[in-house]
Amino acid sequence: MREVNRELAELQSRFLEYYKQNLGNKFQGLEVKRKEYLSFFWKWVINFILIALFWIGLHLQGILSTEIYDDNWGEAVLWIYAFAVGVTLYHPIISFKKETKKSTMNKIINFFGDFKYCAHNCTAENIVCKSKLFGCFDKQHPDDFFEGIYKNVSIQISEEKLTKTVRTRRGRRDATVFDGI
Repeated sequence: MREVNRELAELQSRFLEYYKQNLGNKFQGLEVKRKEYLSFFWKWVINFILIALFWIGLHLQGILSTEIYDDNWGEAVLWIYAFAVGVTLYHPIISFKKETKKSTMNKIINFFGDFKYCAHNCTAENIVCKSKLFGCFDKQHPDDFFEGIYKNVSIQISEEKLTKTVRTRRGRRDATVFDGI
């Protein structure tokens, strides 16, 4: 047990040194990017609030006709507006996440050996089936994927979701068979 603790402490010490040399500066640069995306986010929050207040003001002053609501146009406009708000505000979050993973994952995983990171890739279906670790599935939904050699052993690490289409009283749906690493 002491041997394991010593090995982990040594690994942690080596990783801290590796982090200082290879990653510290990268994360400092990401903070600048995070602030840019945050600024974009808040700018659009304010814009959307101002647009909504302007629209409400026009309606309260009687400039917008209430006849527009009779044909469900008002509801459609609100749904389109809500969709535009959602997409616009979600975009910087997703973009920052993708950029961060792309710029750091390979450097992090290279600490352990000759590895490479691929976003939205997964283990080949025939390999997953041959493992017999999971039940039947129809689809693989990939997320993060690492592949490489560690201490002369070829390794694949895949984060993914496996689903199977099942029949229900109301039709069909995808049931989760596995979701993890």
